Amino acid sequence: MNSHHFIYQGTFSFDPNFMPFDRIKYEIHKYKKGILPQIEELRKDLKLNKKISKKEKEKYTKFLFSKKENHRYWKFKYENGEIYPKDVDPPEINFIQYPEPHALITDCYDNEEEWYRLREIIKDFAEEAYLTYKKGLWFASVSCAINCCEYILKYELFKNLNKRDKDELRKATKDNYLTLGRLIKNNAYGILDLLRIKSFVKKLDYLNLIRNSIYHFNPEKEKKIKRKGKIEIERQSNISDEMVIPIIAFRVYTIMIELINKFYNKKKSLRYIEECVKDWMKKRKLTKKKIEKIFNEN
Repeated sequence: MNSHHFIYQGTFSFDPNFMPFDRIKYEIHKYKKGILPQIEELRKDLKLNKKISKKEKEKYTKFLFSKKENHRYWKFKYENGEIYPKDVDPPEINFIQYPEPHALITDCYDNEEEWYRLREIIKDFAEEAYLTYKKGLWFASVSCAINCCEYILKYELFKNLNKRDKDELRKATKDNYLTLGRLIKNNAYGILDLLRIKSFVKKLDYLNLIRNSIYHFNPEKEKKIKRKGKIEIERQSNISDEMVIPIIAFRVYTIMIELINKFYNKKKSLRYIEECVKDWMKKRKLTKKKIEKIFNEN
């Protein structure tokens, strides 16, 4: 598919008093040729009480996906020479440690808790953040990536508290106000030191600003995001602008990948799996010698 390149330069302002044509005539023409037919069409639809068919749904869905995917291939070159949207790599989640490590081999938990489910959801959010990014579904990708990051932090916090302080764990898992903002801004439950993520604070704060701005419509937070913009269009346009949101999506996705790589890289995966084996042997009262003996008997 061909890519289209545009170079954005300068900023523009709208003058409401500038009218190069007869505004009233234009508005009357728009009303008669555009609005009135739309009203008539809606009235007809209401009378017919027509339900959308399966074929029409499929056609509309295909059209929307095609439209979004085509936009994904529109490339914009900005004043600093960068081109967006940038391509991204899929998330490589090698292995997420089980809340009870022996479960890797035993296939079951001793006492399953609700927070255990976070282990599976993390991977789902990461994969959907990638897939929606590749489709050009920017808002969906941003949402999935931010949720993925929040769930990683919660899961790793709960997992650590499970080993260290059961009372704090119970308190944390019942905390309905344990948001991304509280985890980072307030260092809830000492998460920054516990997970050694002080170097991520600015990046995670950026995610929280995006979350508040887009999904809770907080204009003050949006102003802060714009001030952090690296290129001119980020600093001048709304973050939901069609030329800005791919940049936001890329920045958010990149932070998610960095967080995934911190906790679920190959080195950590090896350590986690070795922990699983150790926990299983302890639970089943096995030794390497006993395992070899049973294995050879079969």
